[in-house]
Amino acid sequence: MTRWGAFLDPLADKLLVTAGLGCLWWYGAIAWWFLAAIIARDLFVTVMRMHVVQGGRVFTTSWLAKLKTVVQFGSMYVGFYAVLWPGAAVHGLLQVIMPTVALFTLYTGLDYWRRVTGRR
Repeated sequence: MTRWGAFLDPLADKLLVTAGLGCLWWYGAIAWWFLAAIIARDLFVTVMRMHVVQGGRVFTTSWLAKLKTVVQFGSMYVGFYAVLWPGAAVHGLLQVIMPTVALFTLYTGLDYWRRVTGRR
């Protein structure tokens, strides 16, 4: 493990999720606000991570954020299924999954902010 790797690994996950969700938005499977919420949270956490590391502190990925990544990838798979097979029953499920994933994603950003600032 290196500091560079600790920075690049989460960044790669963020870029992959953003690209996948961007494709789903392009095809009309998800709303623009969902994509915007994910990107805003990721930018917030990345800037916070850089600030913390520049201050000489360690910024580790939380188990909650790791779970968030798994949930985001799972939601993308449902979205891809809905795009590839129009009329599939997953369209209704997608309308429930995506707002839930957005809220969970934003919550993990809040959790990081609390960890960094010491507020609980």
